[in-house]
Amino acid sequence: MATFGPQFGDDDKGTLFLWRKGPGLVEVSFTPSDRRIEIADLTEINTTQVLLRFDAAKHTTTLFPINTMPGSEYFLMPKYDPIESIEIIEDENFFQDFSDFRTLEDVQGYLAKGMPKGFVKDPNYGLGLERKLSFIVNAITEVDGITNLRITDKRELDVAVTDDGTTYELGYTLFHELRRNANRFETKAQGSVRRKKQQAAYTNLLTRLDREKFPVKIFDRAPDDIAEVIGNTIT
Repeated sequence: MATFGPQFGDDDKGTLFLWRKGPGLVEVSFTPSDRRIEIADLTEINTTQVLLRFDAAKHTTTLFPINTMPGSEYFLMPKYDPIESIEIIEDENFFQDFSDFRTLEDVQGYLAKGMPKGFVKDPNYGLGLERKLSFIVNAITEVDGITNLRITDKRELDVAVTDDGTTYELGYTLFHELRRNANRFETKAQGSVRRKKQQAAYTNLLTRLDREKFPVKIFDRAPDDIAEVIGNTIT
């Protein structure tokens, strides 16, 4: 699983607590490790945050993504402020497989296997969307009054603002289209970076050595990329 930011050992993982609120209704809270609390220069008072609420009756998993990087001034605050929560609504068939959390192992199994693609599955990284999908919540925060993002199978490509202007709704169809596009954009960008490196190495290490044997070579790349590399290196 890809992770970002400061990396710590297994002894630095936070602690999950499971609270059964009723039949099929569970809340999971998270307390970061003593080391992260120390790095953030906090006490253990008020460092436990609700991270997840599972409501089988409503077919809803609600995430409360938080910043778990102790070097940030926003440590343990909402990751996407002012958006405080993300609701994931699934159909009844899905919830038949994840309908009764009794242990933390059940919760961890759900995070590993039940969460849709595109979501962070490690509580130590605050849950929420994968980093490459942060553009989704960044855009939604531009809508005044939104504190909740709801992803539902009741919508296709349409979007709406509901719950008296506090919830932004989009369907899985649109969400996964945005996710696939992000993957394509990222792959294309990685290819562009790789070609830039190849161009820079050839131009500076070989052409500078012997222009006759290694004449200027134009790699398969966009014109602006060529100008960026050759224009700054060949004199």
